[in-house]
Amino acid sequence: MVKRLATDFTRKRAKELRQSPPPSEAALWQLVKKKQIADCRFHRRAVVLGSIPDFWCPAAKLALEIDASTNEQKSLRDAKRDERFLAEGITTIHIPARRIFHEPERLVAELTATVIARKAR
Repeated sequence: MVKRLATDFTRKRAKELRQSPPPSEAALWQLVKKKQIADCRFHRRAVVLGSIPDFWCPAAKLALEIDASTNEQKSLRDAKRDERFLAEGITTIHIPARRIFHEPERLVAELTATVIARKAR
């Protein structure tokens, strides 16, 4: 089981992020909510190991991150978080925002295959 390590600050920040999602995040939520991917539940902006990934699937130990822009500082933070996640057996998938809008069926198929493979471990 993965420790969430939520502080009052991270809980509050996660709640704020859930209340005003960018369009790409709202669109991906429509694809993964209500156990639509391999009958697994995804959480939106949950606190995981002190970080707040865009989406979190505890059953598959899978974090989804939407990459909307390239920012060197953000990329460095993401890399450090991804390393920390990997050390705990969590895989992070970075999804370019344009894929959510331009190829949602293909994205869902890939996510489904990944979740099924990770659950089989």
